[in-house]
Formats: sequence, C-alpha cells, structure tokens
Amino acid sequence: MSSPENTLKLTGFTAAGALSGLILPAGLGLLLAAAGLLPAALTGAQRWYALIAGMFLCGFGVCTAPLGLPVLFRLLRMPVNAALALKKVLTNAWLLSAATLGLSAYGAWKLWPVLDAMGSGAGSNTLYAALCLLAGNGVRLALEIAALRKRLQFGTVTLKPDLIKCGPGEKAQTMLRMSRKAASVEASLELCTEEEGADVLLPAKVGPAEPGADGWTYRVSAVIPGDVPLKGEDSWILSVRARGARGVEIYLQADIERSGR
Repeated sequence: MSSPENTLKLTGFTAAGALSGLILPAGLGLLLAAAGLLPAALTGAQRWYALIAGMFLCGFGVCTAPLGLPVLFRLLRMPVNAALALKKVLTNAWLLSAATLGLSAYGAWKLWPVLDAMGSGAGSNTLYAALCLLAGNGVRLALEIAALRKRLQFGTVTLKPDLIKCGPGEKAQTMLRMSRKAASVEASLELCTEEEGADVLLPAKVGPAEPGADGWTYRVSAVIPGDVPLKGEDSWILSVRARGARGVEIYLQADIERSGR
C-alpha cells in the first residue's frame, strides 16, 4: 500500500504534468484570438496583449507538450484514439513551429497600427515574447533533429525488459534490440542515491551482436552487489549506451526493482 507521502508526491507530479499540458493549448488560443481568428470582443490593445501572452506560453508549451498532454488527456478521460490523434498533432515539432510562428507573424501584421498607440513598453514586451517563442521552437526542433538522426542511425531501438526485479547477488538481464548494428555498445550498473556524491558506478557485461530477422540483439547483464547497503529510495539502474558509425549516441536504461518490495 502506498504511503501518504508517496500519494502526495504522485498527486503533485500529476497536477504539474496536467498544468504543463495546458500551456500550449492556452498559448495557441491566445494567438488565434490576437489574430482575430476566434470570436472574441477584444479591443486592439487587448488583442496585442493576447499576442504577447500567447507567444510567451507557446515558447514554453512547445517543449512541455510531449510530457504534459498525455497526463492532461488521462485526467480528462479522453478516448484513447482521440487522445493519440490529438497528441500526434500537438507534439509535431515542425507543425507546431509553423503554426506558432505563422500565427504570431500574422497577428503582429494585423495589429501593427495598434502598437504605435501603446507606448514603448508594449514593444519591449513583444520583443521578449518573440525571443521566448523562437528559443522554445529552436530547442524543440533541435531535439527533433537529434531524434531523427538517431532513428536514421539505429532504426527502431528497444530495451526490454525496462523494469527488472532483482535482489542482491542476483543477475539483472535485459536485451537491447535495434534495426541497424551499432559500432559499439557499453553498459554500466549504477546505484542512484539521494546523497550527493554517493552514487556507485560498476561495469556491466554486453554480449556480442546477435543477428535476427528484425535487426540485432545485444544481451546486457550485471550482478547486483550484495555488499552495498540500500537506504530508503536508493535504486540500481542498468544503463546502456550505443554508438553509431557516424558518432551518433543513444542512451537507454532499465530500472531495477528490489525483490520483495
């Protein structure tokens, strides 16, 4: 049974995730209102402030949406197929960049005559909001490009199982599968602790590449030390790093759950 403390933490994470999922839809709504594409009785100045707020929110929302939207959709009890379809649209980095930058530029163009009557403060805030939007889209596109490079280098990559039940003295095992053969694969057994500087790093064994119908398989294993005491939320993880022929690297990890917990 979960403790009240764990329940409180879970509730906090869920609330934070749901709020982060709301940022992007709210920002897009404000940009649509600023551009006059939503029915709203707003003055020109109000629309300009909606433009500023929308750019700020979208600058953060394009990065938080992939993590926050699934949590939000679960809380709303949205049908699975509808949630997946909407998530696919709202987390597409290229579509998001085109939509947020396009709506912002269109709204600014439509409202440009209003800016002269609003003073220099509005212009400065607009510049900061635009920089925030550009930075957010830049980060999101950089992550998307990095992920694309990894897909091109390795194809489909999985680490199964990614949750291993294992006790002290027992061998933790998982399998790394990828469509294309890696130039090298390394692994380590890591103990994550709450104490600063107390983490333990041990080598893990990686077997030779085994060809199969759908690609290559690497068997990764490590024996859990019996002489390292675990406290509280301390936990072991099996960390795997694969490197492609062109220098692209990918990191995966399998969590190790203590037997009998």
